[in-house]
Amino acid sequence: MQRARGATVLAMAAALGLALGAGLAAAQQPAPAQPPPRPQFRLVPVQPAPGSQPPAESGAPWRPAPSAAGPETEGESQPRLETWLAGQGAEIQALDKVTARISTLSLALDQPVRFGTIEVLARACFSRPPDEVPEHAAFLQVLDHRRPEGEPPRQIFSGWMFASSPALSSLEHAVYDLRVLRCK
Repeated sequence: MQRARGATVLAMAAALGLALGAGLAAAQQPAPAQPPPRPQFRLVPVQPAPGSQPPAESGAPWRPAPSAAGPETEGESQPRLETWLAGQGAEIQALDKVTARISTLSLALDQPVRFGTIEVLARACFSRPPDEVPEHAAFLQVLDHRRPEGEPPRQIFSGWMFASSPALSSLEHAVYDLRVLRCK
């Protein structure tokens, strides 16, 4: 009996030693490398290139400036430049996740619209011509007014939203979802 206990104690000690050895070996492994910090982006106003034609008030398409290389030479093909039509506003769909209320908001450019505690401001809206693949893109800024008394509203979104890919650049908010439907 004494001998069986001794063997059991030795077996337990060996297992404990192996476990401790494995723990030390794991502790000696180098820590995984930290991911690089995410880049910080800021909104910078863009001036049109010399020779380019800015969007007209009538919604005429904007076309980039001609290439500095000169006219196309025979045998070379240049990629087709995309054209976008400037809109006067945007139509977006807003969802209140708490009440399940869905509303369609019509936004004029640079005119804020309130939906619950958020304020949505459309800065630009562009759409593709009817003869191309349908696409609408709007530059939106969203402020949240749900703040303690006396504090200014907090900007929770500023960027482009695309009608065909709402998840590409979406508003991440606990209560509200926004989606671009079309340009007006």
